[in-house]
Amino acid sequence: MNERIQKYLSTVPVSKKGIIERAFLKEGSPRGAIKAKCLACSNFDQDEITRCKVVTCPLHAWRPYQKEAK
Repeated sequence: MNERIQKYLSTVPVSKKGIIERAFLKEGSPRGAIKAKCLACSNFDQDEITRCKVVTCPLHAWRPYQKEAK
């Protein structure tokens, strides 16, 4: 892993570091990569992802932590 990625990973909360590292190492699933991107975009706040209003984001429809429709 290059120095810039390692420096970025040092800023990631410990509880989210695994999913972010797997995405950078290309060891996770596509779904995991989407989760990592959404976490990074929302400053690692799962509730923020649930409430995301950025409908112009290409990943919006596939973002994690969505509440299931009843």
